[in-house]
Amino acid sequence: MQNVTIKSSLYLLLGASAIAWVLLALIENKDLSNPVDFFGLLPKVVTIDLLAIFAFTKWGWKFRLFRGWLVPFPNLNGTWVGFIYSDWINPETGEKPPRIPVMLT
Repeated sequence: MQNVTIKSSLYLLLGASAIAWVLLALIENKDLSNPVDFFGLLPKVVTIDLLAIFAFTKWGWKFRLFRGWLVPFPNLNGTWVGFIYSDWINPETGEKPPRIPVMLT
């Protein structure tokens, strides 16, 4: 997962962290203007962030929703069947070699 776009990832992570922080403050009746309450939520927010990062690197990157703006490469999981064609011409016969069937998993 080294090819994930950094800028989009940081914005998404910061946004998710802010939402988690506010939701946890609402659920636990914390006052975010109080530094003790504000920083007291930090371990829970970091835990939520780490779980979200784990879920994204394990499963989330495969969704089409993230392709292009967050994940710059396609999901190539599965089995692919095709042929290899050569442009080489045999100097003895003057013909191209036959196509080669391939299967990638």
